[in-house]
Amino acid sequence: MPANSSPYAAFAFDVLISSLNKQKTPTHNLRFYKDLFIRKFSYSDDINHDSYPLFVTWNIIEGNLSNYQDDEHELRGCIGCFSNLPLEKGLIEYSKISAFEDPRFEPIEKRELNRLLVSITLLKDFEVGLNPLDWKLGENGIKISFVDRGSKKSATFLPDVPVEQDWDKETTLNYLVQKAGVSKYKVNYKKFDIKLTKYKGDKSSMSYKDYLNLFV
Repeated sequence: MPANSSPYAAFAFDVLISSLNKQKTPTHNLRFYKDLFIRKFSYSDDINHDSYPLFVTWNIIEGNLSNYQDDEHELRGCIGCFSNLPLEKGLIEYSKISAFEDPRFEPIEKRELNRLLVSITLLKDFEVGLNPLDWKLGENGIKISFVDRGSKKSATFLPDVPVEQDWDKETTLNYLVQKAGVSKYKVNYKKFDIKLTKYKGDKSSMSYKDYLNLFV
C-alpha cells in the first residue's frame, strides 16, 4: 500500500476525475474503495465514526513523480469545514470545492491530473486553548477567532502547516492573523483578544500515479 494512503484519498480522486469528465456522480462510492483497500492491502483504520469535520487539500508535485519528497509540492487548493459531515457526502462536496472553488487559485484542469497529490485530513479531539500558545507544534491544528475594528475574524491552519513552513508558534499565529484578513503591515497576534481552539487530524495522502496503480 502506498505510504499513508487511504480509501478516503482514493475516493477524492474518483470525485475529481468524474467531475472533470462531466459525470454527475463518482464512478465508485466510498464503500468500493474501502473494500478495495481491504482486498489489496488488508487495510484497517481507527476511523470509528460516520461523520467528521474534514479538509481536502490538492497539491501539485514539483519533484520526481516516482520519488517525490513531502516538501516537493505546491498548494493547488485547500478547503474544508468544522461541521460534522457524513464522510462520503463531505468528501464529495469538499473534494470539488477545494479543486474548483478555492478563491486563491484557478480551477484544477484535467491536464494537471498527472502531477496531483491529494490529502484528506479528518479533524478530531477539539479543545479550547487556555491562551494563544496552548497547543503543540506538529500535533495540533489551530483555529483562532478575534475581533478587528468591529469585524469578526477567524482562520485555521491544519497540524502540518507550521511544520512544513518551519514556523514557531508565534510566527504561526502572526501568519494566521494575516490569513484571517488583517493587513500584513499590522500583524501582531498579541494586539488581539484571540480565542483559540486546538484539534488533531488524521491525515492521509495519495498521488494520481498511486491512484491509477490501485487498478493494476
